[in-house]
Amino acid sequence: MKIEKFRSNKAIAQQYVDSVKYHKKQLSDYQQSMNASLKTEEGKLTQSAIEKLNQFLKQYGKEKNYDIIFIANNTGTIAYANDKYDITDEILKEINRQYE
Repeated sequence: MKIEKFRSNKAIAQQYVDSVKYHKKQLSDYQQSMNASLKTEEGKLTQSAIEKLNQFLKQYGKEKNYDIIFIANNTGTIAYANDKYDITDEILKEINRQYE
C-alpha cells in the first residue's frame, strides 16, 4: 500500500513538473513572438520618422534656399542638396565612356 501511494505521489509530482515545463516553454515562445513583433513595429516607426524628417528637410532646404544640409553625425551624411549639385549623370557618363 505504501509503495502504491509513493508511486501515485511520484506520478502526480511528475505531472506538475511536466506542466511547469510546458508552461515555461509556452511563456518563452510567447516572449520571443512579442520581441519579434516589437522589433518589427519599432522598425516601422523608425522608418516613418526618418521619412518625415527627410521630407521636412527637403522642403525646409528649398524654402530657405539652402544648397546643402548635413546630418549632425560623424559620417557627414547629406540630408538635403540642391539638384544643381547632383553630378550623378556626369559621373555615370564618364565611367561608361572609360569602359567602352
